[in-house]
Amino acid sequence: MTIENAVAAHFWSEGTRWCIADSSCFYDYRQHGPLIFFKSLADEKCYLLAPAALEFRNGRNRRLSLEVFLERFPNCRVLIKKALRNDWRASLYFNLVPDGATFEHSVNLKGLEIIRLPNGLHIRNDLILSNNPISKLPNSLYVGGDLVVRCTNIDEIPDGVVVMGSILR
Repeated sequence: MTIENAVAAHFWSEGTRWCIADSSCFYDYRQHGPLIFFKSLADEKCYLLAPAALEFRNGRNRRLSLEVFLERFPNCRVLIKKALRNDWRASLYFNLVPDGATFEHSVNLKGLEIIRLPNGLHIRNDLILSNNPISKLPNSLYVGGDLVVRCTNIDEIPDGVVVMGSILR
């Protein structure tokens, strides 16, 4: 790790309880992807988004809802969406995928705490939802391959859902 990273880790985590204040922990997080820091000018509160780890935390190192944060600071939405534009897992996890989005590949959400999918979602290949708390599919979902709903709370497939492969329960 460079000296610049160690200085950045210390600078950005000053006054917080984030483990990244320790340069080795910072390096562990940073090697998996970007870290996005926010500091409110009004109240000096700090926030950390670690997309690869699917974590959004306040300065006390407690998990927060990114949706609630964006309601309070709506001007951050464009920045976050731009930063996550190539990270479909984090975008889906944090509910930043717009209605009608298309994924030209399989989407594996196994084990993620996905609660809902956007309306009109179009997935070219398989959609794997196993082992997460999702309980309802959007009416206008298109899956070009298999839809795997094992170990979810999905009881029924709405009429508007199109699955070209098999539905695996």
